[in-house]
Amino acid sequence: TMAAAQTGGMVNLLGGYDELRLADGRNILSAYNIDSLAGGTGLDSVTVGGQVGDQLYVSGVETLTGTSANEIVILATPATVSVSGIATMAGSESADWVTLTAPETGIMLDLAGGDDRLVLADGGNSLSAFNVESILGGAGADQVTANDLGCGCDDGLVVANIETLLNALDDIGTVAFSGAATTTVSGFDILVGSSAPERITLGFGTGVLAANIDTIVGDPDDPSDLALATPGTVTVSGITFLLGSPGTDLVTVSGASTMVVAEIDTLVGSTAADFVELDYEQTITTAGIDTILGYYEQSRVTLSDGGRVA
Repeated sequence: TMAAAQTGGMVNLLGGYDELRLADGRNILSAYNIDSLAGGTGLDSVTVGGQVGDQLYVSGVETLTGTSANEIVILATPATVSVSGIATMAGSESADWVTLTAPETGIMLDLAGGDDRLVLADGGNSLSAFNVESILGGAGADQVTANDLGCGCDDGLVVANIETLLNALDDIGTVAFSGAATTTVSGFDILVGSSAPERITLGFGTGVLAANIDTIVGDPDDPSDLALATPGTVTVSGITFLLGSPGTDLVTVSGASTMVVAEIDTLVGSTAADFVELDYEQTITTAGIDTILGYYEQSRVTLSDGGRVA
């Protein structure tokens, strides 16, 4: 136990189960081979290191810096903490707010229970983040493998400024975008946009349900099914099956397309060759579609541009 705040000191407790308690006030020090670290009431910044695979339980420390590729940190109490150089971090059972102060590659964070937030550093990150409710990317290309289980919030996983997002689990995952986005999404089934423009490219997965997404690009190497959850205007390309919402949908096709459509009110083709098959009896208004194959029962097609169609 430190009786007074320390600046620039170093503690190495070697073997055994060791606990270090910092004094109130601002502490800046290095601590090695400890198993439990408790900060005081001030702003504490600690550099840690020790044996490979050792677990360090931390509470009350505001800035934590690892010194090897094997640091395993467990937050013993709810925390707002800035970290770097930590290979694995486990959160508390309540809300944790973790900020990365340097770009990270290959690290894993599981923030466990509570409504948790993760803020990435500028410069590009590639990491795994589990049971996190909100992830904010930095300036640079960020790739995150995540899930949306967290606290079980209705919004699922809320993200911003993430360029590549992958679902770590084979489950129904929901992603909500909190602002403008240009993101490649793989393995998530439900996508929810914001009031800002989003361009979402679909990676692997069987299909998605989308709400308020402006532009959706299908996977060229995998059939991409898209269902619209809310009425509105959307631009699509590379989609093989398109199902409209219960409301009025205006869909514009970007690039040559071959797809099956159902319950779409208005479909505007691209400047390239577009082939559309109607999935069942329906009424649709089209423009710029080169070939339309109707359902075997009656379908009503209105050509809004006065053009020719096969």
